[in-house]
Amino acid sequence: MLGCVVVDGLVFEIIYKNMIDIKKLSKKDIGKWVRYTAHHGETEDGKIKSWNDKFIFVVYKCANNWDRFQDYTGQATNPEDLEFRN
Repeated sequence: MLGCVVVDGLVFEIIYKNMIDIKKLSKKDIGKWVRYTAHHGETEDGKIKSWNDKFIFVVYKCANNWDRFQDYTGQATNPEDLEFRN
């Protein structure tokens, strides 16, 4: 969700997101659907494959073989750009 606020005549963009806390991920989160939101607002859905201390590796495209998503390469994604999909 995006919003704007004006302070002293300056417009600031505010991004309200439920970013994923990488420190709270567990094995049960592998395979969960997430939504990536680019800074310009475009979104893309994918599944969590793995993570390290800096990135979450997400499979975004797998020719719709979602039951075999772990056979595909995950893209390193900043956790602040991700949220769990409902």
